[in-house]
Amino acid sequence: MHLGEEEPQRSGSDSRFTAVVAATLTVSVLATIVGLVPPALQVAREASRRSQCISNLQRIGAAMLQYESAHGCFPPAFIADKNGKPMHSWRVLILPYLGCQDLYSRYRFDEPWNGPHNATLARQMPSVYYCPSQSAPPGEKTSYAMLVGPHGISDGPTAHGISDSNGEPARTMIVAECGGANLNWTEPRDIDAGTMTALSSASGETQPSADVTNSWHRGVANVLFCDGHVSTISRLIDRKVLETQTRIDKEPAQVASDR
Repeated sequence: MHLGEEEPQRSGSDSRFTAVVAATLTVSVLATIVGLVPPALQVAREASRRSQCISNLQRIGAAMLQYESAHGCFPPAFIADKNGKPMHSWRVLILPYLGCQDLYSRYRFDEPWNGPHNATLARQMPSVYYCPSQSAPPGEKTSYAMLVGPHGISDGPTAHGISDSNGEPARTMIVAECGGANLNWTEPRDIDAGTMTALSSASGETQPSADVTNSWHRGVANVLFCDGHVSTISRLIDRKVLETQTRIDKEPAQVASDR
């Protein structure tokens, strides 16, 4: 170009083409970023929810240990009437140790858990009984159940103390997740350790009854042990190990580490 000559002007079509290319590239990059964000957020949120679930079980464990200290044994899975019919749940019995004395005081032990008065308290379930990974919003359904059986900490109407766990409280399960069991928090129904065959798929699938350990955390479930610690158990846990850790009459050599 010689001095004095004017610079050639780009045509309008060239300018529009450049703008379109730039916009397309921007949209493409943004779409890629947006596509990556939801899975990352989902993973982070689930990790936070699972952490809260563990915290819930730790609080329940602390309350049960306080109950054990005051009464010389853990709370029984249920209180029965004179005919042996389950009437009241352990989840009600530990309310004072969860800081819920007022709710405990309003619960009536002279009628069943689902009697006309007690039924009105069902919607006041303490948040500690609800796993935030549960698909349904907080209501009356609990996420946690006791492991009950003739060889467990509680056989139903009676319970043992921490000293009865054959020196292995840290390897003796007492409460586990029961996602999808449709279990009212005041209902005296729990997981039958004798018929429980394994951890479920841990996907929160609805169960016909609270007879398996199931959670809303895919592939794992959180479990409370008698010493108050909580472990995250894989659904691939060996069946014999799972069964052994629900029993108080195990030999020390039978115990396999889950951590």
